[in-house]
Amino acid sequence: MVTDRESMEAEKANERFYQALNDSNLERMEEIWSHTMAARCIHPGWDILIGWTAIRESWQSIFSAGGDLSVEAADVEVNVVGEVAWVQCLEQIRNTGDAGDQLSVARATNLFVRDDGGWRMVLHHASPIPSPMEEDDLGLVH
Repeated sequence: MVTDRESMEAEKANERFYQALNDSNLERMEEIWSHTMAARCIHPGWDILIGWTAIRESWQSIFSAGGDLSVEAADVEVNVVGEVAWVQCLEQIRNTGDAGDQLSVARATNLFVRDDGGWRMVLHHASPIPSPMEEDDLGLVH
């Protein structure tokens, strides 16, 4: 039986992932991810990355690309079954660079497995949503 505590711990692991992403913090990203060949990552518009080494290189490249990247998770849904948790959410992505503000939205699934150190990410799959999105007066993308 899944407890509220297990769901909250998985949700906190997901929040740590997005905080590391927003802070461009590779060290914290390393703490979140499983360092195995089972790990998979599909960034919006990218092909699949297999294994921690390839995933780490992708984050390092994204973080060093410059610009100001901000990703907010909305409509978060957490599910836990045994030693596996998955989080589905809507990513509101703002990238500020030389071309100005770029807003986009992706649907993401983040999969975690429980190990001795807590929840470790084994999959991040974000698919872009191609429909035109607009920003309201509060800065929220719809």
